Amino acid sequence: MSEANENEQQSQKSGSSKVLIIILSLVILLLAVGATWAIASGKVDFEEMMKEPPPPPVVMLEEPVFKPMDKFVVSIANGYSRNYMVLEITLVSKHPDMESQVHNLSSLMKNTLLKHFSAMDMEQVNNKLGNLSQLQIDLRHAFIDAAEAYGQTLPIEEVLLTNVVIQ
Repeated sequence: MSEANENEQQSQKSGSSKVLIIILSLVILLLAVGATWAIASGKVDFEEMMKEPPPPPVVMLEEPVFKPMDKFVVSIANGYSRNYMVLEITLVSKHPDMESQVHNLSSLMKNTLLKHFSAMDMEQVNNKLGNLSQLQIDLRHAFIDAAEAYGQTLPIEEVLLTNVVIQ
């Protein structure tokens, strides 16, 4: 009699496990059909789901940061002789990443200054220095454009010329 009970219990276990497998298979099938329908009908944008979330917004600093650059020296043609101009520049921004970006892009920024002034003669440099505010705006745009050309951002709000010496 115990053998008959064991066989009956085993058949009940195998029967209940078959039912469980069938139910799980139906649930998986329904999920697959539903997901396919949602994607095909445009209810769910699969590509949008796979995109990385946007970075969190940058929290700007309350006070601006002033980042002095290294002194920059450029040679300027003056007739048959050459003069040297020493520039001291400070960059201003409330962006928290400005200092690290300036550090990373310092060689590019020096190259931008060299390109900006090397083609000028002494008269052109004096004219530029005569309108200092416009020169500072032009340098800011030149720095930002140079960084963007390399796929970088340079979060500077202002360029200050803090000292100019021509010898």
